Amino acid sequence: MTDKVFINVLLEILGIVFLWLGLAISVLVHETGHMAGYRLAKGEGDWTIQVGFGRKLIKTKHFDIRIIPFSGVYHDTAPVYTKAQTLLCSAGGPVLNLLLIIILFALHSSSLSETSTFIDHYGPTWDIIRSYNIIMFVSAIVPVRYPDLFPVIGGMESDGMNILKALRNTSGPEAADRRQIMTLEEAKEFYFQYSGFSFHMYREEPVRYNSLRMMDLDEDILSQWDEELLDLRFEALWDDPDRVWSLHGNILDIISRNRCDAPRYLERLLGEMEKMDQLDLSGTTLVVENMAGRTESMKDGGVYIFCRYSDLGERMNEVVERLIASCSAKHGGDQRFDKAVSNYRRAYRKWKDLKR
Repeated sequence: MTDKVFINVLLEILGIVFLWLGLAISVLVHETGHMAGYRLAKGEGDWTIQVGFGRKLIKTKHFDIRIIPFSGVYHDTAPVYTKAQTLLCSAGGPVLNLLLIIILFALHSSSLSETSTFIDHYGPTWDIIRSYNIIMFVSAIVPVRYPDLFPVIGGMESDGMNILKALRNTSGPEAADRRQIMTLEEAKEFYFQYSGFSFHMYREEPVRYNSLRMMDLDEDILSQWDEELLDLRFEALWDDPDRVWSLHGNILDIISRNRCDAPRYLERLLGEMEKMDQLDLSGTTLVVENMAGRTESMKDGGVYIFCRYSDLGERMNEVVERLIASCSAKHGGDQRFDKAVSNYRRAYRKWKDLKR
């Protein structure tokens, strides 16, 4: 192979890589716009950005990069209900896409493009990236519901649809009647179906979730619903020993929203945890994993929730250590259990002084 052929092959490979990066960065810019809107509107909540679909290439706490860089989605655990919040969250993506389009056209028309061998050689690739951003901007801003067959965003409503609904959500009793897509009873049933988790509601039933958002529910109503949810979870906790760990985790998740009397419910949960030495090895392991947390930050775990929202951290640790000792005596040497215990103790060392 001659040097010229080798260089041409290398340039073609670099062109493919450049195209992939250009498309992936375009999606990332769009979703980062949504993230910026959420941060401005809510200022809290765990978030993730998925870029593309198919096989995972990179997976971190906040980013999920896939091999096919078409489409993407931004997930955030912080729910949005008001008009201003919805506008900020929905408009961020298209706004950043529009800015990127302007920058790409400016680069193409500048004197730099006339003198740059790189831009000249990859001119068609630049054209594809610009066109892709234009398509992304238009498809996001037009008020539609995406067909179910679309990867990642199938079944979701476009940013333009969310913006349009928010703009129609004007003040006054007549406007409130017009936007009442579901009754309060229907909203409560939907909320309870997904235990109030906006991420699951949005992912599974985006249309109904948007309807719920537009109702602009009072915080007192949501607080009351969370307390009712917690009472139901406590009542059902021991109905099926194989599901104790699941309801235990669900209770922690609901308390973490901090809409209810967290110390009271955490103390109630400790009372139930004192009886969990009757669980088998699998159930105990899963409960300890609930306490440690399953994300890198460990902020989703019971240790963080107890230490942040109550003064029960030391008592919690005593209860969990007794549970660990009881399980170890009966089922010593299990690798997953030992790892859960190690993670729990690491989480406790990390968060035990959180409220001091």
